[in-house]
Amino acid sequence: MQIWMILKSIECETAEVFYRNPFTEIVSKGFGSSDCKCLTHLFFIKDKKKTEKILVEIGFLKRTKSGS
Repeated sequence: MQIWMILKSIECETAEVFYRNPFTEIVSKGFGSSDCKCLTHLFFIKDKKKTEKILVEIGFLKRTKSGS
């Protein structure tokens, strides 16, 4: 399991990308989005590689521990 935390300034844009992705499942409607018009800010993608691919495509960088 991976949990990604992002800056509040881009959370709605990121939520929209996940919402439109066919591999994404909504975990809980309204989660983390009481202060905006998003359906949710909590998503689940079963495939770790697909999650990473989506995040890299929207500008996130993958960090690894040194030596890994």
